[in-house]
Amino acid sequence: MRAIRLLERFIFGTPLWVFLGGLCAIALVRTGTWYIPNITYSQILAQNPFTNPFEEAKAHYIVWSWLDSFLAWVFGATSPLAFYLLHLGFSLAFIALMITLCLRELPRDEARIALLAFFALPASTTALFWVSYDSLTLLLMALALATRRWRFAPVICGFGLGLQNFEQGALSMVVLFAALALRAHTWTPLPAGPLFALRVLSGTVVGKIALYLVFFLAGMKVNSGRFYYLQSDIALFLAAAALHAHVVVWSTLGTGWLIAVRYADLGRRALPFFLALAGAVMVSAISDDQTRVVAIVAFPLEAVHWVLDRGFLSGVTKPQAALLLLVFLLVPWTWTWGGKPMWSVFPYDVAYVLNALTGWPPIARELLPLWPFR
Repeated sequence: MRAIRLLERFIFGTPLWVFLGGLCAIALVRTGTWYIPNITYSQILAQNPFTNPFEEAKAHYIVWSWLDSFLAWVFGATSPLAFYLLHLGFSLAFIALMITLCLRELPRDEARIALLAFFALPASTTALFWVSYDSLTLLLMALALATRRWRFAPVICGFGLGLQNFEQGALSMVVLFAALALRAHTWTPLPAGPLFALRVLSGTVVGKIALYLVFFLAGMKVNSGRFYYLQSDIALFLAAAALHAHVVVWSTLGTGWLIAVRYADLGRRALPFFLALAGAVMVSAISDDQTRVVAIVAFPLEAVHWVLDRGFLSGVTKPQAALLLLVFLLVPWTWTWGGKPMWSVFPYDVAYVLNALTGWPPIARELLPLWPFR
């Protein structure tokens, strides 16, 4: 196929800046960038992270994503624009760090396949689709991966995860540990071992305990957060996942399912990974925004087994890489929220810029947070 040959040439035969620039442009158009609708809640918390400003009990889970609001308070980034720009910075730093990690650790061709795989996974573009507290969560995970050969750095990153999102941090490391422990000493080593996952997990637990201590010393009354939210709406979450199971499961990897199909060629060696991935995907049954949560929980697992594993990447042929890029180009962005598929917000980005410059098209400012998702 001529298209496959042309895409091969783009992936492997162009200068790095052309390849990276093209890949980033494709990802941006395919996904767009917006902010999570409840970012204003986190911004309110940033005015004083040592008080709980929320009377509504179901909003207390925002307080448990504490670190980003604390950092915004420290840096004085507490206005709506400054708060958004800080989190956009977290998102861009996450993507830049993963790009650097691939280029630093892998040979030229494998690095380009790794970058293609990274951008094909929902985690990479979730950081842009919904700029939010998740931006810092993903950055901390990437920092842990980048410093995985150091003894204490992963623990420190885990500590940050405990202050930012204990549930996502802990679940991601439990899933990763399960996959790594099941295959330990059986096949060729991966970029990280079970001890890495345990180090990050231990730091995450300590971070959670430290956050309890912060709340206690500050006299903050906070309920169980996400567990309270889950208990209140679990019937809705289960119904959404069950009634939209196909699109929910598809969206957890998106075009990354093509990577999963290729990874399945490893046979029994791939079984620990897929068992762990199944556990991560099951989290969608108790989540409202299924793609976002599963993408983050599964990201360290996918990074260790796919994005950074030279052994796997070296077995991916150039036509297979070109096929992944072709699918990435053709298949629209699918991201589920409440079981319903969303779409690229890039056209809304363009409309917003046009409105800011010319006043057209008209946009109701009070509806702006949810405008692209209606």
